[in-house]
Amino acid sequence: MKIPLPLILLSGFCLLSSGCTDTGDTMMPTHDAAAVQAGPKTGQPSDNYTLRPTDLLRVSLYQEPDFNADAQVDQDGDVILPLIGKVHVAGKTLTETQVLITEKLKRFFKEPSLTLLILKYAERKVYIDGMVGRAGPVLFPPEEKLTLSKAISIAGGILPRGERSDVKLTRMIDGKEKTITVDMSEINAGRSPDIELQENDRIYVRDSRI
Repeated sequence: MKIPLPLILLSGFCLLSSGCTDTGDTMMPTHDAAAVQAGPKTGQPSDNYTLRPTDLLRVSLYQEPDFNADAQVDQDGDVILPLIGKVHVAGKTLTETQVLITEKLKRFFKEPSLTLLILKYAERKVYIDGMVGRAGPVLFPPEEKLTLSKAISIAGGILPRGERSDVKLTRMIDGKEKTITVDMSEINAGRSPDIELQENDRIYVRDSRI
């Protein structure tokens, strides 16, 4: 079982189990190692995925090749397309975006038939440091949630010298860093719930000899 994200936030980022304790505003070191790929970056998403800045879209209009374009979502959440100009798409699903663009195209075409694909997903990362196999960024799978145990597994797992009962997880909440201590032994044994990660979370596994 996973803790829903709102429950984590409402509880002050502390788990409702003995698997973690609050440690205050602790900062953790990070590495600039190459990102570990957690899943494919291209393909057709489910309608649960919402667009975000740096997603790269391919927009195609049936029998209108002059309209076809590849457009990247900018930092304001917009794409710029032929004829209709700027369209705000961030936070919308692919289906919602397709409907929005199609409606705008009806000013120019009687029955526009639009195809919309994601060529490349925006990268979402968490950062893992300390006693793991491959310290550094870990990418979210494009359309999947990423849990703490899965992120650590992608990073090569906790090394024998790593302290499994003292894993630090730091997150920004309301502009402030909040850190909890997680016992991965309890999570791996199924006695404590796994934690759903957010983009830019930081995980630190300390050396058990220190």
